[in-house]
Amino acid sequence: MDIGTQSRKYCIQGYVGSIENPFANEKLGQAKFSWFRFDKDGNMLTNWQWIKDEKDGKVKCYYLNSISNGNLGAMFANTTTPDGYTVNASGEWVINGIVQTKINIFSNKK
Repeated sequence: MDIGTQSRKYCIQGYVGSIENPFANEKLGQAKFSWFRFDKDGNMLTNWQWIKDEKDGKVKCYYLNSISNGNLGAMFANTTTPDGYTVNASGEWVINGIVQTKINIFSNKK
């Protein structure tokens, strides 16, 4: 479902939602596009979440903003999380460039 409101574009499909914001000021750190994740009851998820990747079937860890600052629930990407971990451009938790999955977390426990 796509809903256009005041030139912002919202998309919700299953447990995933996104917002495209053409008014965002990237110089102020505002994202032009943000991803969100919801549970089976429609509640927005925050903090670290292990989520199965629909493309490759691997369970990967993502950080969803837990601070109510206008970006609550937005997925962090290509940055360092508030607790000091690194996520890549896809929002996946990485250590030394290697995506952490449920399979290899035992060697790099979070």
